[in-house]
Amino acid sequence: MKPLTRGLLAVTVAVTATVGALTVASPLTASADGQGAPSAAFAARPVAAATTAALGPQSSANGTASVSGRIVAAGGTSPGRLEISGLLANGDLRAMEDDGTCAHLEARLTYAPGSGHDGPEVVANRACRPGETARFAYEKEGVTRVETRVCVSSLPSLAPSHCGDWRTAYAV
Repeated sequence: MKPLTRGLLAVTVAVTATVGALTVASPLTASADGQGAPSAAFAARPVAAATTAALGPQSSANGTASVSGRIVAAGGTSPGRLEISGLLANGDLRAMEDDGTCAHLEARLTYAPGSGHDGPEVVANRACRPGETARFAYEKEGVTRVETRVCVSSLPSLAPSHCGDWRTAYAV
């Protein structure tokens, strides 16, 4: 199963489970006396829905690369599982051998204390074919902050350049 499909399936399951929990533990569940008072099960079991944050639209400093997507925090806002997905577009129509560039996305992930990470992690995605729009999707656990920037890169080093500013896309 592709990562994006798996992510969409997880969101569907989370939403279905949330709707099911709301149906079972509705505040209008009849009490033992049949008067329809709020049940103790509803008050004791809060339901945490998934939250979604936009990723972009965001561009490189020279405007030839861009990203758009979303970040879904499963189970609400506590540092849990994040599903990050979207599209990275390379607006340069020249081939690399003709001085073309790659679109380059960097996502800096900051983790909660005790999550097993010593510091921030930078995840990079690249789209190098002329006019290419590449999909990306990945899941991470324990992330408290996601910052992104879009750059371009070119031969010979493919090091990021012409970067836009770092932007906070998600924070707990």
